[in-house]
Amino acid sequence: MSASHDKQAPRPARPPADAETAEFAPRFPWKYVAFATIVVLFIAGAYWVKEARKAAQLRAQILRVHEELEEPRTRYFAFRDKVEKLVLSASAGVKAPEVDKRLRIEGLRSGRGLYLRLRAKDLKDAKSLSAAAANMDADVINACMGLAPVSARGLWQQGEFMAPEQVEKAKNERSVMDLRVIDEMLARKLRTDLPSVLSLTRSNWLLLVVQQGDNRRDQPVDVFLWDLRSDLKLLSARIQAQGALMPMRVRMQGAPGAPRLHAEDVEGSGAVDCSIAMQIKALAGAELAEVHNVPELPSRAPAVPPAPTPTQAPGK
Repeated sequence: MSASHDKQAPRPARPPADAETAEFAPRFPWKYVAFATIVVLFIAGAYWVKEARKAAQLRAQILRVHEELEEPRTRYFAFRDKVEKLVLSASAGVKAPEVDKRLRIEGLRSGRGLYLRLRAKDLKDAKSLSAAAANMDADVINACMGLAPVSARGLWQQGEFMAPEQVEKAKNERSVMDLRVIDEMLARKLRTDLPSVLSLTRSNWLLLVVQQGDNRRDQPVDVFLWDLRSDLKLLSARIQAQGALMPMRVRMQGAPGAPRLHAEDVEGSGAVDCSIAMQIKALAGAELAEVHNVPELPSRAPAVPPAPTPTQAPGK
């Protein structure tokens, strides 16, 4: 047999060596992946534990503040519930004027007063009352009476941070960021709103004006006055505004003449509110100045209908 034939002789099969298969079938580094996964889980777990500890500390701090507010909260809600009960009793309206003989408007100036003005349709329940009171706008009824009560809107607008719902919200919150917001808002409320709310709870009397319509000029208003120390009703009456501004024209040499007032100017809200205020004072026995020979209001100019728009003839 030749030498070339010996070189081509078959060889027995054997498994390939590691070096022969390394370049096309590398081993996957499972041990490194497992190690990295464990490290990531450890870091995430440590972060979660740290955040949970922070949340627990913030939650405990917020709840501790609410516990310290227990006495002011009890006083606030007791007073607010009493005011709401009195106000909702006005939904029955006024059948006949009632005035306590001991009432003196001048005596109200020495005490703390609250003022509230609502519409009759807002006296359905405590929820509608609260929403309407928190959005009450200003008027000049008190100024015309010579009184300076505090607007009662703050009783609902500024005291909500002490509501039990706020405590439950803090108990159920798990986010550190949200708890920080709650904590900061609570600290701000304690500095700015709590003193005002507690001052309102020391009020001695409440004046309530209930509008029967959308404005105080065309429809009557029901007026109520209570002594908050005894819950005694001092006054209740239905009043129709009758006020009008008295225009005065002053001419000076070399100055242009003043423009004439229109009916809507003469019947402005200031005159309406002062008319209501004067009638309240009259019911309480105050002596008021009377005006005679009041000039008639200027007539309202009739509305001019718009000129018809010319239409183009067909075919042009």
